[in-house]
Amino acid sequence: MKKIIIVLTVILSTAFANAQNSDKAKALLDEVYNKVQGYDNIFVDFKFDLKNAEAGINQETRGDVTLAGNKYMFNYLGSQQIFDGNKVYTIVP
Repeated sequence: MKKIIIVLTVILSTAFANAQNSDKAKALLDEVYNKVQGYDNIFVDFKFDLKNAEAGINQETRGDVTLAGNKYMFNYLGSQQIFDGNKVYTIVP
């Protein structure tokens, strides 16, 4: 799954780099959209780095999100957010 996310990122980056040709960009985005719609769910693991040498801050935070249709489960900063298609629930232990 990680490889798929990397491939999608590269494809989207290429689409933005070639955005002068809107027909090609639209076709590429439609292709990515159709491919992603073919998946039952998607899991994304991410890392957020905050670096400020002037203030002496070097902070790394990890999180993840699982997407299934219009539902999701998002974990970040020790809390969890769940959307069941109707309501958003936030769990802070």
